[in-house]
Amino acid sequence: MILILGGTTEGRTAVKVADEAGKPYFYSTKGEWQEIQCKHGIRITGGMDTEKMESFCRQNNIRLLVDAAHPFASQLHRTVDETSRTLHLPVIRFERKYPPRTENIIWCEDYADAIYRLEKAGTDRLLALTGVQTIGKLRPYWEKHTCWFRVLERETSITLAQEQGSRRKSGILSCRRIRNSFIRDTTSTGHSDQGKRRIRRIFGESESGTGCKNPGLCYKTPSPSQAFHDRYR
Repeated sequence: MILILGGTTEGRTAVKVADEAGKPYFYSTKGEWQEIQCKHGIRITGGMDTEKMESFCRQNNIRLLVDAAHPFASQLHRTVDETSRTLHLPVIRFERKYPPRTENIIWCEDYADAIYRLEKAGTDRLLALTGVQTIGKLRPYWEKHTCWFRVLERETSITLAQEQGSRRKSGILSCRRIRNSFIRDTTSTGHSDQGKRRIRRIFGESESGTGCKNPGLCYKTPSPSQAFHDRYR
């Protein structure tokens, strides 16, 4: 039996491939919001730590893990790695392919690096397009500066954002009172042209890539853990 960890576009692709085989499998997502049809799959929801994932794999005779989760779901990637090591299970890591990086964007190693760069530049007004899960990670910045977060218009996202101290206003959540924009590097090559246009619109560039009005920062996509490099190339 196969366990697919999804909730993403890559998850949909993995499900499509698995359905073509015509055999049962499990498709796991943390939440219930993703609408997807699994012809031969069994849909399960809810987060799993290492103990729960190992128990699930034992009880359901899992023989292969497919990690098609979000690139920034670092905790889940670690859980998959730990489970595969303990149970000696093979893993397929479904990675996104990304368009070339533009020189007009400041690339950050992590959130701490982004906060450091923002404060060093004297940025006091920020539009963050990094998602609801990053509000807490950027707290040290928005506690001292004006910051807006653009999140998905669904109740679970709004609730999570408000629990972290943000206030809702016209689909954008303000954490305190736009000089810069901050995004995450999650655009796949399959949408490279669309992604480039989106970045240009965000940062006020022309289609030719010149005339950038608002400086932009982007969090580099994290690489797979060393375990994935060593074992699942």
